[in-house]
Amino acid sequence: EPADCSNGFYIVAKYEEVTQFDYSDIVLENGGMRCKYSGMLENIPFFFYGYMCAVVPDDFAVGLETEYFSVAIDLGNEDYDAVGLLDELTYTAEIDGYSSYETCDFIIREIVRLDYNGQNAIMIACSIYLAVVLVFMAMAILALKVLSEVPVDKIRYFTLYRIGVGKSELRSTLLRQDFIFFFLPFIVPVLLGIPASVLCVRIIRRRGYISQSGIIYALSASVIMVLVVVYILYFAATYVTSRKNIIDTQE
Repeated sequence: EPADCSNGFYIVAKYEEVTQFDYSDIVLENGGMRCKYSGMLENIPFFFYGYMCAVVPDDFAVGLETEYFSVAIDLGNEDYDAVGLLDELTYTAEIDGYSSYETCDFIIREIVRLDYNGQNAIMIACSIYLAVVLVFMAMAILALKVLSEVPVDKIRYFTLYRIGVGKSELRSTLLRQDFIFFFLPFIVPVLLGIPASVLCVRIIRRRGYISQSGIIYALSASVIMVLVVVYILYFAATYVTSRKNIIDTQE
């Protein structure tokens, strides 16, 4: 929809840091006309390479030199081959007759979305892979620690068994013991993931990818879910192994 600039000019920002400044005292002047700042316009496609632009009334723009000329084309058919369209719109440009390069005068929104999705897919795959590797390393160390103390724990639990403690209570005690031992190494990285995701979102927003903020939170949540699942499986395997060697052998 057309922007109503009857009360002044608006700013369209490509990068979030542009929105952090106070423009309330700025007044644009051209040909005797004055135009005051009216606010920011959001969800507006950005049609040129720059940090920001000002949207002014038509009368105010009379006489200004044209720096860029951009047109937005909304395709009626949403299901189209974006890559094929880009290939058709791409042409070879020559530089002084000595060299050439391929270029395109159009920015296809679907191509940009596919590029962002590809970058996010790489980030997600790498993050999950690193998370799984680090979790398995931590779990291996913790499991080795627990299982290395099986002979000592077997003597302790055998003593409790001989003085009348039932096997069900011994199992619950062993479960709490292993859970407390596994809990801190698990909860610390999970809690650290919260400020880390917030920091990543701020960095992404400052780079101009404001719409990608939700994907970063989804990525963080997916990594945490992988950590939780792997951690639970490893903890369960360690507990079952230690229970069989410590309690189930008590006679």
